[in-house]
Amino acid sequence: MILQRITFVFTMISSMLISTGIYSQTSTNEAELKPYETVEIDRTINSNVDTILKRSLPQVNIIDKGYTRTQEEEDAYQKLKRRVIKLYPYALMAKQIYETSAQATSSMSNKEKRGYLKGKERELRERFENEIKALYTTDGPVLVKLIHRETKKTTYELLRESKSWINCLFYQMAAKNHGYSLKDTHDPIIDYDIENMVQLLKSEGQLPVYSGI
Repeated sequence: MILQRITFVFTMISSMLISTGIYSQTSTNEAELKPYETVEIDRTINSNVDTILKRSLPQVNIIDKGYTRTQEEEDAYQKLKRRVIKLYPYALMAKQIYETSAQATSSMSNKEKRGYLKGKERELRERFENEIKALYTTDGPVLVKLIHRETKKTTYELLRESKSWINCLFYQMAAKNHGYSLKDTHDPIIDYDIENMVQLLKSEGQLPVYSGI
């Protein structure tokens, strides 16, 4: 059973993680979180009389820390925190991979694209096998939501770009057997705990920052 869980999660992740060098952006850069303040003059009201300064300030995230949890809620919260810290880098990998693979295969035929993706998948298996084996299907519900949060695509949609519908159906059935769907999406309101956790951990420098390809 453990081997089955490892194989399922490994295949699901490796189907998306099809580029190398994916841990190159894992440190938090303060300049990335808080862009430099800029000042400019707005003369649109009355260019002859009025001079109004426009000031661009860093983004501010308001996070509710005042809620008192029961012990059971606190245990669940801490478990979610550990999962987000462990799984969020994979969501960023999926985002980078989606962007880099789309760029690399934009001029390829379907056959060439499939060959490219399979080759990258083999490279990934050799490089990250031990890390993937540490994941279990119980991480799936959080992982698929984080992936959708970062890529704006469901895990199923990402898999469908490189796998046949039969394979995708198999992965979807396996996910369903564990109580979630590869088509699950992230909603900042419905999934408030995850959204709040990501923003809080980013503000504390505990999560990596993606700066683009």
